Amino acid sequence: MSWHDTKKEALTALEVRDALVECFVDAHKKEVMHAQAVSDEKQADEKSRKFVVDLIKKSFTVNGGDFNKPTKEVIIKVMNHLKTFAKNFRDQGTILSNYSKMVSLVKKIKE
Repeated sequence: MSWHDTKKEALTALEVRDALVECFVDAHKKEVMHAQAVSDEKQADEKSRKFVVDLIKKSFTVNGGDFNKPTKEVIIKVMNHLKTFAKNFRDQGTILSNYSKMVSLVKKIKE
């Protein structure tokens, strides 16, 4: 599933958490390539994924959740936390667009 694929009518919290990871990997790959002087896209994807997963795991913990057992409520808290983080790297329009897409996925969680 592409992270912003909203064609499915129902999603699990794990699918939405994974979409959140993919959204942030896509968004931060260029910064990781630049910051760590990585020219290989596969290596940049791996480093970006590790950075993002660590960031999101920490955000789940800070917000009283479990990365491996996400809930709709905690995903929303994590999204709000990450939206603040993203302001350092992205313009407000991109942040709001991606946030809106993620909200549409969260609404499809069937717990």
